[in-house]
Amino acid sequence: MRRARFRPGTAYYDDVAVAIVNELGERPLGFRVDGDNGAKASAARVRSKITGAAPGSVVLAHINHPQSGTAAEVSDAITALRAAGWEFATLAGQVVN
Repeated sequence: MRRARFRPGTAYYDDVAVAIVNELGERPLGFRVDGDNGAKASAARVRSKITGAAPGSVVLAHINHPQSGTAAEVSDAITALRAAGWEFATLAGQVVN
């Protein structure tokens, strides 16, 4: 059985939250790279954070703030990483820490 992933809006878990998530049959999910500092980072910083991520990293970015420029920089960073030979995968079947 595949378990869904859950990440709270604040990305903060304590032992009680982890227990509740597990009881609901989901797995806690975090992230390794804050790609845009809550849509407050400059375009250059977004690109730098994403292209500097280690293989296997989960990157958090907020493309729901169109005025921030995050969406365009995420797209550019993905293009650059693909050109460098990176591949991207969904979380299905992946172990994520």
